[in-house]
Amino acid sequence: MEGILEAKSARWAKRISLAEALSPGSSLVTLTLRLPAALRVSELWRDRGRVLFDALAARAENAGLAPLSREFRQSADGPEGYLVVPARARRAKELALDFEEGEDWGALVDADIMGSGGSVYGREELGLEPRSCLVCGAQGSLCAVEKRHSTEEISARAEALWKRFCDKNAAEAGSDHRGSAGMQGGAEPR
Repeated sequence: MEGILEAKSARWAKRISLAEALSPGSSLVTLTLRLPAALRVSELWRDRGRVLFDALAARAENAGLAPLSREFRQSADGPEGYLVVPARARRAKELALDFEEGEDWGALVDADIMGSGGSVYGREELGLEPRSCLVCGAQGSLCAVEKRHSTEEISARAEALWKRFCDKNAAEAGSDHRGSAGMQGGAEPR
C-alpha cells in the first residue's frame, strides 16, 4: 500500500511540474485506469493501459490536437500517461470527456486536465455530475469509498468493456480479418 501512495504522490508532483512548464494555450492530460489497485497493477492491465493511452493520443490527433509531448510509464499504482496538447483547459477537458464518455469502454479510464500553472480543470467546471460507477451506474466515488462491488464484479465489467474496445478496433480495421480474438485476452490491438 505504501508503494501505491508514494506512486500517487509522485504522479501529482509530476503533473504539477509538467503543468508549470506548459506554454500558454496548452494543457496537460493525464490518463490513469479507473480500476481497483489489485487490477490496475496487474501485468495485463498495465499493458492494456498503454493501449488505451495510445488510443487517447490518437483521439487527440484526430481532433486536431496533435500532442506536443507524450509519456507513458508504469508505477506502483499502475499505468499512467501524460499528453501535452495545444488547447486551453476547457477544450482539453472536452477531448477527455469525449474519450471517457464517447464509448462505454471509456469508463475504464480517468483523463484529468491541468492548465498552465497547475490549475485543475474538471467536470465541475463544465457543470457536469460526477462520473458514474462502471458496474452499477451510481455515483462512482461513492461506490469506491463504500466498496460496494467486489474486485471480481469490477473485473468482469472491465473485461466486458475491454472486449467492446477490441471489437470496435477490429471492426475499424476493416479488411483485416484477424478479428478481436487476439485482443480479448491480451493487450495489443491487432
